[in-house]
Amino acid sequence: LSKIEIDAYVSEYDISSVQVGQKVEITSDGIENKVYTGTVIKIEPQASVQQTISGSETVVPVVISMDNPDENVKPGFSFDLEIVVKDMSDVDYIPISSLKKNDDGSFYVFTLDEDDKLVKTPVEIGGYSDINAEVISGLTAEQRIVEAPTDEMEEGKSISEYKEEITINTSEEESSLMQGAMPGMSSGNMGNMGGGQPTMRMMPGM
Repeated sequence: LSKIEIDAYVSEYDISSVQVGQKVEITSDGIENKVYTGTVIKIEPQASVQQTISGSETVVPVVISMDNPDENVKPGFSFDLEIVVKDMSDVDYIPISSLKKNDDGSFYVFTLDEDDKLVKTPVEIGGYSDINAEVISGLTAEQRIVEAPTDEMEEGKSISEYKEEITINTSEEESSLMQGAMPGMSSGNMGNMGGGQPTMRMMPGM
């Protein structure tokens, strides 16, 4: 058992981010406090339909080669796999809740000018997780953004009109444009943006 290969199934929505050679973190509920590593060695050319609790899902089979199997790993075990699709160790990012989408599919956020009025600001987004999105361009650390804008917010309106719905946080440690390693990186569809109760955080330097 010095060579272990794991069969895995990746959603059709995520498979475009997966490539041969990518690193994989491997864990199992049956093996506590142990993280194995592996590499994607094969992506099957044909998708298949897999039955789930909620219905059916189209998936693409992939094969993972485990780098460091030990005596705890047994054929037939189930594993949880996290495929590293992009290195997000040194990026600028914002809460994904701050993003709104234009009709053409591009993104924007609401920033505040010196008079605390809303400004519709285009942003270019790179990778993203369930809670954060990488900012490639469009924002600087001196700007303030509304973290979760509502559909009622309009450019040019004063933020004071929405004051009762907004919580202000001036902590640099929880600033809206964050720098460093972006946690929870994954692939998949961005989905619908906007909605929810708005909160606002001060950008560093304000």
